[in-house]
Amino acid sequence: MTHNKRLDIQGVRAWAVVAVVIFHFFPSILPWGYLGVDVFFVLSGFLISLVLERKPCKLATYLDFYFKRFKRIFPLALLITLLNLIAIYRIDVWKEAKFGLKSALYALFFATNYNVRDEGEDYFEALDQANDSFTHFWSLSVEIQFYVLAPLLLHMLRPSLSQPARLLLYMSFAALCSLLLSLSLPPQDAFSSTLSRLWQFIAGSMAFNLGNIMSEQQPLLSDSPQCGVSKPNKLNYLIPLTAIGTAASLMFVKGETESLIRLLVTSSAGYLLFAQLTTSLLCHPYLLFLGDASYALYLLHWPVVCALKELEVDDTVCLLSAMLACIFLSFVVHLTFEKWYLSLTHSRTLALVNTLYMLCFSIILLTANRPTAKVNNGEFDPAETLLRWEPGTSYNFSEGQVWQMNKLLGAQLAESLTLPDCTAREDKEKNDRFKFCEFPKGKGEDSFLIIGNSYALSPGKLVLQHLKQHYGKIAIRAVPHCEPLILTKHHMCKNARLAHKKFLEDVEREQPDVLFISARYEDPGAKIVGNVTSDPLYLYMIDKLRVYEKIVKKKEAILADDDPMRIRTEELAKNCEKCVIYDIKGFHLNKQRQFMTVDSDSKLWYFEKSIHYTSVGLKVIDPLFTGMAQEYQRMLNAKYPENVFEFNPID
Repeated sequence: MTHNKRLDIQGVRAWAVVAVVIFHFFPSILPWGYLGVDVFFVLSGFLISLVLERKPCKLATYLDFYFKRFKRIFPLALLITLLNLIAIYRIDVWKEAKFGLKSALYALFFATNYNVRDEGEDYFEALDQANDSFTHFWSLSVEIQFYVLAPLLLHMLRPSLSQPARLLLYMSFAALCSLLLSLSLPPQDAFSSTLSRLWQFIAGSMAFNLGNIMSEQQPLLSDSPQCGVSKPNKLNYLIPLTAIGTAASLMFVKGETESLIRLLVTSSAGYLLFAQLTTSLLCHPYLLFLGDASYALYLLHWPVVCALKELEVDDTVCLLSAMLACIFLSFVVHLTFEKWYLSLTHSRTLALVNTLYMLCFSIILLTANRPTAKVNNGEFDPAETLLRWEPGTSYNFSEGQVWQMNKLLGAQLAESLTLPDCTAREDKEKNDRFKFCEFPKGKGEDSFLIIGNSYALSPGKLVLQHLKQHYGKIAIRAVPHCEPLILTKHHMCKNARLAHKKFLEDVEREQPDVLFISARYEDPGAKIVGNVTSDPLYLYMIDKLRVYEKIVKKKEAILADDDPMRIRTEELAKNCEKCVIYDIKGFHLNKQRQFMTVDSDSKLWYFEKSIHYTSVGLKVIDPLFTGMAQEYQRMLNAKYPENVFEFNPID
């Protein structure tokens, strides 16, 4: 069989990388764009089957396979790693430099998918932070690890094409085993596990083998560089379609909406590879060129996204210009460095890779052994100074010192979202940052439950600290980006209905005396439609609140937000018998009544990059929770309008 280049494959690859790049630059425009990586996995399975087809099962075959993968992937990946390490060397804050070095080491050994991040941080949080220029290496690591298994799984153990039913059953069974593993693991583990991704690689391999089975008289790949069209026997669809149906049923039963979409994308990619379509949507020359440069584009674009995040660039025109610049640069890299190293002999390829590894490790050693004084820019210790900082105290910090401290504050996500002494209710959630957390008993008698999105963890710390005299049992459930009173439409809230189900199950099970509902609304500026009492969003909130009100024994404490969401919250206070509203806005107002996100005197940040409170911000709002503890009984007895607890320190 003659294998000429499949034009449609490059077209599929181009669309996949475009989806990923748009998602990284503009996540709200293409919220499911990250599934382009899933298409890469399908493509890899297809191409590996193509490469190994009809090759003898002997050592030389596999050595040749591994070296070609090595030559294709390592040089450019190591060059990008080297450039990132040079940038890390220039980082002045040692904590950030250390974080970067750790990520670089995982990237150098293609194990980024096993890089244990700050307690339970998942891929989407890492994207939101954009403080690790190696985050995107996770998919490359999965591919490299799959290549270790591929010859065994897709060649040595694979039944012959002369036994098509046995071949398709073998692949379907292997894929379903991988998929079952994926559904049984915690989401963040399943996302990056090679074994739980095997089913997508197998889907690509199945597309290739199914094509060969269907058209043994007409090769799947045409002798022409243009795409051919196969004429399959429809009866042979039964086994793969049954496998897809079984997978969909399992996902539906478990309520895995995201997994169902992933299955749809994977199956669609497999079908496109099987069908060999000649449409210009796949075979247009521009798309083919982009497909050729897709590897360079994938590796190059993410460090640029991180740099823009660091510089706080969020202007649409600037982001679009940067994205287009990445595409242009990827073309240049593909036509120069990539084509050059692909033309090298085996010995020169090994020499190039060894040189790049040596340079990378040299920079790692240089960075790790820098004198502490250089990293901290003298004797000033920003971390120690932040510990001593108190609101309302006058400080005479230099611009450089403020910059150093804000660099630390901007990277405090892990600190903001980590609660000490948290015990997961379920073992499967123990490594998940957003688990149902139970804490040591306090000295009081009431039971507390705190629910909300990730923002709830910040005030949750202060509740734990200041209300210990009043609570006995206390627990927290935080679901990232998902608000308890609103069916969140934000792209980072993957399943709002499932989140609401979790919140309700927790409230029903715990039956708390006091329920704290804390959320930073993703769209606090959502306009009120008509009168507030007839506004659809308000009506949904009050209905949800009344469900909780029937279960909660004493009070529901609700965090206020900006207008017009604040107007809805105030209306909730009027119409909810057990509600109290606690309001932190006054702590952020300066003497001119302007809302401040930095301290007016010291210029230190109240919020880190993803808008969670920093240690400075928590100190600023601390008096509200001190007051809540002192007036706890009044809070329990409060009725409207006394049930709105405000504090304005400038009055």
